[in-house]
Amino acid sequence: MARQLATEETTVLAVAQDLTEGRGMRFTPLSDHIGAEVHGMDLDRPISAEVAAELHQALGTHKLLLFRQGSISDDTHVRLLESMGRIMREDDAGSLFTHVGTTPDAYVKGTDRLRFHSDWQCAESGALQVISLYAEEMEHDDPTIFADMTYAARSLPSDLRDRVASFDLVQCTDFSGATPKDGHFRLSAQAAGVSDAYFPRSVHPLLGRHRVTGEELLNVSEQQTSHIVGMSEDESDVVFAELAKHQYGDDNRYVHHWQVGDLVIWDNIALQHARDASTGPSGRRLRRVVLNELDFGDLFAELPEAVAMS
Repeated sequence: MARQLATEETTVLAVAQDLTEGRGMRFTPLSDHIGAEVHGMDLDRPISAEVAAELHQALGTHKLLLFRQGSISDDTHVRLLESMGRIMREDDAGSLFTHVGTTPDAYVKGTDRLRFHSDWQCAESGALQVISLYAEEMEHDDPTIFADMTYAARSLPSDLRDRVASFDLVQCTDFSGATPKDGHFRLSAQAAGVSDAYFPRSVHPLLGRHRVTGEELLNVSEQQTSHIVGMSEDESDVVFAELAKHQYGDDNRYVHHWQVGDLVIWDNIALQHARDASTGPSGRRLRRVVLNELDFGDLFAELPEAVAMS
């Protein structure tokens, strides 16, 4: 009996040690196929190469990881993301993190609705690799909605797939301030005399490949896809409406209801995200750390400096 107790005690201690070092991570699904909550990892401890590799694998599987550890410092947030890849400098000061909110120092401002998109999928190199947000303040329940474009590609009926397989898309964004309030970027919004530098654009296949995992995905988004090459906007919209049924249906959504202290990390190439109009003009502030091969200035090298980070 004493020997059995000793064995059980040793097992408990071994499991506790695994959890302390990160080897005992568990992943609880957040929806049918998008997202998992991470348990058994203390983010305040050093992150080994083995743990970082496990997180990479989990992100590839679940596309989104949620940590609910409580308060997480700037340094802890940055250290975790550094263990997973190259941190992108997004602001003109070269900071390792920025903020989403309504305060003057926020990198992403505003309370309007955000249509489904992947950040900077209009860039020649494609969408940013990984985005993370940590909820510092969350006065109202203003959830973020995620949809998986790899799942959408797998869900396409064969006849629709055959029709769109050869299509290319024009992706764009608008730094001129001319974009209509519905938030859909179109090249047709470019006014006469406005430089192309204010309307960065690139051409990508409608059915593309994830540049890290190789998975097939749909590149169409509500926000940054202007039109299909060789089609008018109206003709393109007919195709986009058919695809949207497979992109944004209830079976392909995860709605994240934020709590203060939530850290969410997601694959920005595979997932698109959206947000309804915010409840109020204040009380929502999230710290943002991004992974990408290139910095903002490299993605949009032609953008006039005066508007690059406005």
